[in-house]
Amino acid sequence: MREKIVVMGGSFNPPTIAHQRLMLGAVETLGAARGIFVPSSHAYVSAKMRRDKHRNEVLSEEARLRMLLAMAADDPRLEVEDCEFHRAERSYTYESMEAVQEKYPEAELRQNPFLSGHLDRFSMIEAPAGLEGVSSSAVREKLREGLPGAEAMLHPAAWAILQEYAGAYKMKIEMFRGE
Repeated sequence: MREKIVVMGGSFNPPTIAHQRLMLGAVETLGAARGIFVPSSHAYVSAKMRRDKHRNEVLSEEARLRMLLAMAADDPRLEVEDCEFHRAERSYTYESMEAVQEKYPEAELRQNPFLSGHLDRFSMIEAPAGLEGVSSSAVREKLREGLPGAEAMLHPAAWAILQEYAGAYKMKIEMFRGE
């Protein structure tokens, strides 16, 4: 029998407890051997935040990677794959899935680069309770507005790492206050 792997891609700007709990829920529900976070490239996250009019709220690849690694350290089934960081051009989901498949050839992921041809390989699972309102956007908004509650949305180690970057991050966000 082939090993099952759950792959979760995203900006993780910053990674939250919702990301961790969703991943662990998927791993457990599907009986997967591992869960792999695949963070988007800095270029993608920067462009996304520029479109959302929050271009100064982008954590570096290093910061997002360190936070994900710290969060993944809680469970030996969790890993981080930074394959999208190393692409000069735009990344596509099927390319990331191919990179994971190459790294784990024994894994049950997919055999064809066209995701739509393998819908039978995708599962819908219920989100764990208690994650309502927890998101990277909500964390950034709380930090931007100076509201409490951002820390509770992050893994303690991720929060500690975010604090290392907080000087530059908060300074950039402060530009939106006042006039």
